[in-house]
Formats: sequence, structure tokens, C-alpha cells
Amino acid sequence: MSNDNDDYDLYSDLTVAAKSHEDDSIDEDDDADHHDKELQTLKDKISALEQSNKKIQQDNIDANQQISALKTQVQQTTSQNENLQKINEILMKNISSLFKTALVEMQRKDKDIESLREQVNNAPKRTYR
Repeated sequence: MSNDNDDYDLYSDLTVAAKSHEDDSIDEDDDADHHDKELQTLKDKISALEQSNKKIQQDNIDANQQISALKTQVQQTTSQNENLQKINEILMKNISSLFKTALVEMQRKDKDIESLREQVNNAPKRTYR
């Protein structure tokens, strides 16, 4: 056998391949850790979005309840306003009638007073001894 065969290592590439597989397994471990971290990050984001969504839904429910209550209040206020307007019209008519009646009554009294003055002025004057 020659010396050349002694220099050639038959298994030399196996150690390189083994090292390569070790490096691959290290890379795979790093990749798995990285994927696990990404997965956890995504799960955390999903959880945060779900919580945010629940809060928004509850806020929406609360807002709709408040809108409903305000609509009811607007209806009641509108009804009350319409009633007050009707009452106001009636009262305005009544006060107007009362004022006109008072003016007519004052004119009648003025005529009565004028008539009585004329009677006093036209009455014969009597002398008292």
C-alpha cells in the first residue's frame, strides 16, 4: 500500500457532515425557538385584539342603550312640549278674552260714570234754608 492512501482520510467528510448536522440542529432549534416566540407574539396580539374587540362591543352596547334612553327622553320631551304649546295657546286666548272683557267693562263703567255726572250737573239746584 502506498503512502498516498494513508494521507487520504476516508471518514473526513463524515465529521464535516456530522458537524453540519449539528449546526443544522442548532439552527433548527434556533428556528423553532424563533417560531415559538413569533407564535406567542401572535397569540398575545390576538388576545389583545379579542379583549379590545370585547371592550368595543360592550361600549357599543352601552352606547346603544344610551341612545335608546335618549330617544325615549326626546319623545317624552317632545310630547311635553306639544302639550305645553297647546296649554299656552289656550291661556293666550283666555287672557286675550279676559283683557277684551275688562276693556269693555271699563268702557261701560266710564259711560255709567259720565251718565251719573250728567245727571248731577242737570239736576235742579236746591237751596237749603
